[in-house]
Amino acid sequence: MDSISAEELVIEEGKSGELTAAFQIIRETTINDVPKFGQKTCREVARVVACRTYAPALLELCHLIVAASATDRISGRFENFFWDSGPARPSAFKGNLSQCSALPGGLTVQGAGVEIDYGEGEFGITFARMPFLSALLEFLVTS
Repeated sequence: MDSISAEELVIEEGKSGELTAAFQIIRETTINDVPKFGQKTCREVARVVACRTYAPALLELCHLIVAASATDRISGRFENFFWDSGPARPSAFKGNLSQCSALPGGLTVQGAGVEIDYGEGEFGITFARMPFLSALLEFLVTS
C-alpha cells in the first residue's frame, strides 16, 4: 500500500480535472523518448501551483527569460533556451549558457548559476533551479 503524506493529500484534493490534465502533460513531455522533466520537478510544479505559492517562482522565471533572451544574440528570443536544449537538466542549462561565445554585459555565468546585473541590482538563478522554472514555463504555456 502506498503511503501518502498529508501534503500530497492536500495537493491532490486541491486539483481540478483541468489542472490534473495540465500536470499530466508536463509529466508526459519527452525529448528523444526521454522525459523532459524529472518526477521531483513535476511534483514541485504541482505543489507550487496547487498551493498557490508561485509568486517567487514567477519572479525567478521572468529573470531567467531575460537571461535566455540574451543567449540569442541575433533575435533576442528565449524559446531555444527552453525548448531546444534537450531534457531539462541543470547540466544542459549550464552547457547552453556556457557555450554562448559572447554574453552581453551584465550577464555572467558563475559556478552554480547565472548572475544578471541590472545596474541597480543583481539577480542570480542557480542551474539546479532552472529545470523547475522550465517546467513552470511549460505549465504556463500549455494550460
